[in-house]
Amino acid sequence: GKFVEVNNEACRRLGYSRAELLNLKPFHIDSEEHAQITSQRIEHIKTKGQLVFESAHRTKNGQIIPVEVSSRLIDFEDRQCILSITRDITERKEAEFEIQKLSRALEQSPVSVIITDAAGNIEYVNPKYFEIKHHTCHEVIGHKPHIFQAEYHKKESYEHMMATIKGGKSWQGEFRNKNKEGQSYWEYSTIGPLKNEEGSVTHYIIMNEDITEHKKLEVQFQQSQKMEAIGHLAGGIAHDFNNLLTIINGYSSILLTRLEPDQPHYKEIKQIGDAGQRAASLTNQLLAFSRKQIIKPRVLNLNDVVTETDKMLRRLIGEHIKFRTKLHSSLNSIEIDPGQIDQILINLAVNARDAMPDGGSLSIETDNVYLDDNYAKMHVAADIGHYVMLAVSDTGKGMDKKTQARIFEPFFTTKPKGSGTGLGLSTIYGIVKQNKGFIWVYSEPGRGTTFKIYLPVVQKEIKSLQTPERENQKLNGHETILIVEDEEAVRTFAANSLKNYGYTVLEAPDGKTALKIIESHMQGIDLVLSDVIMPGMNGKEIQNRMQKKIPQLKYMFMSGYLDNTIVHQGELEEGIHFIAKPFSSQTLLSQVRTVLDNGADNSTAEAVPVAETEIRVIE
Repeated sequence: GKFVEVNNEACRRLGYSRAELLNLKPFHIDSEEHAQITSQRIEHIKTKGQLVFESAHRTKNGQIIPVEVSSRLIDFEDRQCILSITRDITERKEAEFEIQKLSRALEQSPVSVIITDAAGNIEYVNPKYFEIKHHTCHEVIGHKPHIFQAEYHKKESYEHMMATIKGGKSWQGEFRNKNKEGQSYWEYSTIGPLKNEEGSVTHYIIMNEDITEHKKLEVQFQQSQKMEAIGHLAGGIAHDFNNLLTIINGYSSILLTRLEPDQPHYKEIKQIGDAGQRAASLTNQLLAFSRKQIIKPRVLNLNDVVTETDKMLRRLIGEHIKFRTKLHSSLNSIEIDPGQIDQILINLAVNARDAMPDGGSLSIETDNVYLDDNYAKMHVAADIGHYVMLAVSDTGKGMDKKTQARIFEPFFTTKPKGSGTGLGLSTIYGIVKQNKGFIWVYSEPGRGTTFKIYLPVVQKEIKSLQTPERENQKLNGHETILIVEDEEAVRTFAANSLKNYGYTVLEAPDGKTALKIIESHMQGIDLVLSDVIMPGMNGKEIQNRMQKKIPQLKYMFMSGYLDNTIVHQGELEEGIHFIAKPFSSQTLLSQVRTVLDNGADNSTAEAVPVAETEIRVIE
């Protein structure tokens, strides 16, 4: 086991002089790992005559060098010795490591990888490919990849892809495909040539990423963006329409008070008023969808609201439908307007009833849920956190994917003409979004539908659902009121309504004129009744400009459409008085009197009280 001869290269590589090496034994230059088996290798060579193995040498300064050793028995200077020829394989080991790294990358890649020869025959596929495609190795190796591709893409697109690849260029794109069982999915594919040193194509590599979930999220995002755009449009329509309805409903109401039922034109005017009330109901639903209606949220237990509506829902759906509830016994609290929960439950119940004309079952369930990061990633509208879930399920006709994509759009309905307005689900959508929640639908044709609504949990004390009754109040007055309204017909109607009950009325078509009138009268005006949204200067800006000059001056705002001028997340700012268009003379007079008398009641006037039931039962 002692060195008897070494060459110059051994000395150079190991960093020893010839004399130093001749005083050492093999285990002195072997790395710690290999030194432990040096004697075993020597015994093997003595027995078998030769051995080729990989080892690692340690230089004089401690550097480790990977080597390949070829050893055999020889006769040297009249005695038996072992000749070991070693070769530095550092570069080979580095190359092998890179190859192993690349191999592991292919084997563990989250995308499927296919390598074909120049003729397009598959030579290699990684495990991910089998996971997605479900083929066996026998079904793949030696075949061409296009035999497995689905028929979803156009022939022209396929020909363009092949022309690009055969031209020596890479191709990228997404397309629909299917696995062995025929299940469709989306792939993003990159196909490129592999060339040798001469530049000739020897192989092709195909990398396919399953983007099915990404495509679903993309559709969700596009749907969300579309709904936002429709919401802005709906809100704008409601604003303009409510101005018209203020005039139609207001004057028809005034005319009816001046006529007896048996007098000429009474019925015709009443029909105008009734149509106006129905139109007001529709605009209120549009405002709910666009999240521009005033709400009165309260901290409540959802179970209480469901229990209160139980009897009404049973009457609504009929005896041919089985009805049951499954309410969580320790449900967390939420903060929402109770009337909005009524709207959600009634609309979903009516839709379910219509989907089960021959009977079925309807169930309402509540539960506490926590939505984690994984759920949020799969649902664009969802945020991570604790929610109260309201699930309404039926065993009705169900819906296909195409219908589900449009159910929350205003005026979209699958019901026969005249059977529904198409505003039920859009109203629910707006309510849920306004309350920082989200709604999800699960449905298949012939297998029923489930709507799941998630509303965020709040850590606040539950308040009573009872609303205090108002006492009868006088409507006439003697105060001076400034009306600021850019729509002349609405301004005239409001002015006449107030004048008829003794008020002195000043009028301004815009904010600039209003400021001049206020400054010229100073202490003579008791109330400013202003439209919220006007060109040039809105109603709130008028109040802000005059607050310091006349701090005691009272303000009340009116609008058919609310923005962030006087509301925050659907709630009126503290101290704001508001009446929603369209309003009747009686509603206007009542609200004006309340503000003038004490100015402490900030509740929203019910613009169309008689239409309240119609608003809830939409479909």
